[in-house]
Amino acid sequence: EKKVEKLQPRKQSILVRYAVLGGIVILINLFAVYALKVAYPEPMYDDFCKVEQVKKTFATEEECVGNGGQWNASSGEKEMLQSAYCNADFTCSKEHSEAYSLYSRNVFIVFVAFGLFLLVGSLFVSGSTLVASGLSFAGTLALIIGSMGYWSDMNDILRLVVLGVALVTVLYLAWKKFED
Repeated sequence: EKKVEKLQPRKQSILVRYAVLGGIVILINLFAVYALKVAYPEPMYDDFCKVEQVKKTFATEEECVGNGGQWNASSGEKEMLQSAYCNADFTCSKEHSEAYSLYSRNVFIVFVAFGLFLLVGSLFVSGSTLVASGLSFAGTLALIIGSMGYWSDMNDILRLVVLGVALVTVLYLAWKKFED
């Protein structure tokens, strides 16, 4: 009888494991960022405000406001002629800012949902602790990426809710994944 040798899996170096883990985390999030960029492009400033080679200037408040601008006058009479000016891009810039804020909120929602999906999904991965860990870290990073883009526009109550949901999810994940 021939003796059949069992092949033992080779133990990988801890550095190789960390490199693969980092690759999983980074590639999942890069994929998500670029998939979202293709499916839902961000509003560009040029789509709201015309970029002209020669910029028109408006000398009076009426001309300025009539063309969608904002007239900025100094408070002192002596400086009136020197410091009064027209911000000709006021209206279109405001429209772009509002569209970008809406875009940021939507990206935030997508990344929070994606991050939570990855975190919860990592609980169900069996057979590879490396892949499960990669999904967990990728989910955490997705939550960070989503929050960073919208954090400044977010109100305090929404910040509290987001942080609370993230905290509860991570604590639940830790409890389920690392039960004693």
